[in-house]
Amino acid sequence: MYNYISKNIPLDKVMLCGHDQSLFPVMATGIKMVSVEIYFSNPYISYEKRESDRHDMLSFLSTSQPLSAEKLFAAYRVSYVLLTNQSFENYKSPSFLASSVVFKNNSFTLIALNNTI
Repeated sequence: MYNYISKNIPLDKVMLCGHDQSLFPVMATGIKMVSVEIYFSNPYISYEKRESDRHDMLSFLSTSQPLSAEKLFAAYRVSYVLLTNQSFENYKSPSFLASSVVFKNNSFTLIALNNTI
């Protein structure tokens, strides 16, 4: 997954992923993320808010709740979502976003939002 992201995803795009995936493979690619481990976060931006928003968006992709998460995808300009394959089994494509799987391996599924392939 690291190699695919490094070679195919522009650094100005924003990726949403779980906490564990934020450390590797995503952080190592240098791509922007909604939230990353507190020790690597910008001290001038509220970590708690970004982490809460990340959680809400990931929850929305599997449960369609909370509804307030809909506006967060645009606010953070999320272009890609990286899920574990186990989490992808519960993925519900948001009705307000076009989405498609762009890469999948034994562990992860990478989804492009709004056809940003």
